[in-house]
This record gives sequence, C-alpha cells and structure tokens, in this order.
Amino acid sequence: MLSARQLVDIVQGALDVRISSQLARTVLKDEGLTRKKARRSPGLGWTRKPPPPLPKKRSSASGDRAPKRPRKAVAAAAVQEESPGTQGAPAVSQPQLSAEQRAVVEECREVMGLAAGESVSDRWLKDEANLLAKLRFFVLVNRLLAARGARLFDLLPVCCKVKSHFVTLDTSCMYGVAKDAGLLRDDCRGSDFQVHADAHWASLLGHLRLRPKGGRFTGTIETDGVAVCIHYLQPCRHHDDDRGGRSRSRRVGQCCERPSQEDITGSRVLAVNLGRTNIAYVVELLDDGRLRVYRLTRAGYYRESGILGAARRAQHWLKGVRRATQALSLVSSKGAGLEAFLVFVRVHLETSGQLWAEMLKHRWAQERLRLHGGKKRALALFLEGLVWAGEARGDRRPVLIAYGAAGFASGGKGELSVPTTRMYRAFTHRFLRLVYLVDEFRTTRVHHEDDSVLESVHKRKKGKVETSRRREQGGGVVGDGVDDIGAAASGAD
Repeated sequence: MLSARQLVDIVQGALDVRISSQLARTVLKDEGLTRKKARRSPGLGWTRKPPPPLPKKRSSASGDRAPKRPRKAVAAAAVQEESPGTQGAPAVSQPQLSAEQRAVVEECREVMGLAAGESVSDRWLKDEANLLAKLRFFVLVNRLLAARGARLFDLLPVCCKVKSHFVTLDTSCMYGVAKDAGLLRDDCRGSDFQVHADAHWASLLGHLRLRPKGGRFTGTIETDGVAVCIHYLQPCRHHDDDRGGRSRSRRVGQCCERPSQEDITGSRVLAVNLGRTNIAYVVELLDDGRLRVYRLTRAGYYRESGILGAARRAQHWLKGVRRATQALSLVSSKGAGLEAFLVFVRVHLETSGQLWAEMLKHRWAQERLRLHGGKKRALALFLEGLVWAGEARGDRRPVLIAYGAAGFASGGKGELSVPTTRMYRAFTHRFLRLVYLVDEFRTTRVHHEDDSVLESVHKRKKGKVETSRRREQGGGVVGDGVDDIGAAASGAD
C-alpha cells in the first residue's frame, strides 16, 4: 500500500519518464542502497557508483610516463564503458518500479492520452486543446488521494467567499458613469472630459484637503461603496544628517545600523522583544537602576482594536442566514465525484441569493473599515504611551528603540494570530530614525552583565509549575528573574 507522499511523487513523475527524488530514495531503500553509495544518473534515477578505473600503463622504450587524464574524462569514460547497450553484461543494475507503482504511472498516462515516449512540456500545458486531458488527470489524482485519506483540492475555481470587494475607478470609468447617468451632454467626448479631470474629481471627492505636501493626485481611487482609497504620488523624503547635509532617503521599515555612544547616552533606550502571548514586551532601564516594563498583550490588543466586538456583531448579523450557512457547511466543492459536485452546485445556487443580500449590506463594509482603524489605533496608542511615560516624569529625551531581530510565526495551532509585521511597521513609522535591530542570539540564555549562563529554576505555585531562568553564582542561584534584561525579555515568549 502506497502512502500519500509516495502517491504524489508517482503522479508527478507520471508526466515524465524520470523518477522523482523521493521515489528514488524509496526504491534505493528497498534495494539496499544508500545516498553515499549511489549517484545521480541521466536515466531512471540512481545507480551504484562504479569503481574508479585502474590506471593503464603504456609501454615505452624511452621510459616516459603516460599522460594523465582529467578526472572528469576518466569518470565519463567509465560511465560510457559500463552503460547498458555496450558489449558485455552491464556492471550496474538500475532500480525498477514495482508493479503497483508502474500501474499508477501507466494509468495516469492513459488518462491524459499520452503516447509512448511522449512527455508533457510547457507548450503542451499551454495548449487549450489539452484542457480536458488535464481535468481528467486532476480527477484521477483526487480519487487516488481520497482512497488514501489525504487532503483533496478543487478541480475548478469556485468563488465561495461572499463579500463586497474593492473596485478600481479611474478617469475613464468616471466618464462612463457620468455619461450613462445623463450628467454630461451628448456631444461631450472623452478627450474633453480628460482636460478638466482634476476639476471633476475635486467636485466629486473633495480630496484636495487630504493631499499630502508635494503630492499629486493620480486620478485613480479604490472603493467598496463605503471606504475609499485615494492614490497620490509623493516625492521621496530626505533626512538631514549630522553634518548638516541631506542624506539618502530611507523607506519605512529599513532600520539604521548601530547607534553611537552619544546617541545612547542622550536618549531613552527601550529594549523591545516580541512574542505571541505578549505582542510587545518593552523594558526600560531608569536612571536609578530600576527596570520599568511596558507590555501589550494579545488579549489587550484584541480588546482595544475591536476584534472581539466585531466577531460578536458578525455572529448576530448572520442569524438571519443561519440555515444557508449550515447547508453550505454540509457540502464541499473538493473531490472527484460528479454527484457530490452537482449537490454542491445546487446548494450553492440556492443559498447564494440570501448570502449576497446579507453580505452586500453597508454594515459589513463599515465594520471592516472600523476594524482596520481599530488595529492601527491600538498599536499607535501603545507606542504613544511609551513616549508619554517619559514625559510624565520629566524625561523629554528622544526614544531609541532596540528592536529584537527574531523571526517567528504569527500564530500556532489553536492560537489567535498576532500582528508581527504590523507591529514592526508601526515602530519604524513612529520612531523612523531611532529603531535599531538587535541580534537575539543567546539573549535569554546568557546574563547581560557578566555573560554567565542562566540556569532553569522550577517553582510550584498553587499547583502549577513555573519555570524561569536565573543566574548561578558561588554554588547558588541568585536574582529573581526580573532584575536582569535577559530574564525580563524572556517573558515575551
């Protein structure tokens, strides 16, 4: 019985005569070969590496040695001598497919209508005459995957996401809409409308007050009926360097190299570590030697941005189409069965009217716009709180951000996702020239003062075991796990 992984490799290899590397490794394992004792061949896949040929001595009266041949030439000659089809029995036996694997390959080629020796090329794939053959092949793959309990895929593109989308409108689209609505005279041509396009857009949108400094309106907008995105062309911004000149412009998200000692001394240094439980764990070393911690938790972000409230309102609004959503959840467009696909099409046609009537209401577009603003506002308020905390105690020095350059997934199995990329862009947008990436290698393992290795300490508190890293000194463990930046930063994970 073939596994799902082997089946996929066989199906991929069915389009050509060559065997994929995964299948080759499987066959080599069955044949008792290893990767170290095998090499790639231009034939079916892997063959045993032939022994190096013995050097041939040439008799010469003068006693001159035979000229040395290059290694590549010797290897090519050895392969040519021991390849099949030469005189004598070949010394190398190529691994063959099993009967079950060969049956799958032949069935795939027969379904696609491939003749003997014919392979699939880019030209064959682009030919519209082969669309039906490709569809038959996908049906066969889906049936084989279903027989082995693997995940299936859609045979045809089906639009199952019912919601309003953004459309792009330019000056030509506005001219056509105004022409159909009877707002223009019959003798008004498109070229005449283009001449006064700026005046028409200004009267329609009133976007002149939103235009950035030095920006130019491109004549293109995107809208979903509630929100609108206006496109402007803005010149690159330049920043003055320390010598009074103009440095090269820097995009948002591109951080500086390393701060100087003067920048560190004259700034408030904030160490930022990111995680999924604590989205941002910020530590500041005060002048009196104490550490102050600022944190933005995942629960706080979901609450402040309005994500939880939007989910509750969406469940309330979907009560009117609950029967339609339940009917759609019982069918699927994935699979190779014609009857199951026809059932999905019938249910989709019966319920699409109710779903579109509900999802095209303005409250859904307004909720998406409100949620977009709430996410940006939650991060902006947290970053402004870092600045206000210093100003409240009279410290008006610029803020210098030491941003942890660690990469991790934004979510896990059974977890709510966190805005890792959005948080990084928010920091670089708020503190554009004062964000520095810091390598986090062994920062939670080594103490920041004497580079001593932190030991794991387990404490039982109210029936739960808590683990923290602490410094070992003089045969004992010292520190409470909060007085050092390394241990404090580990709380973000």
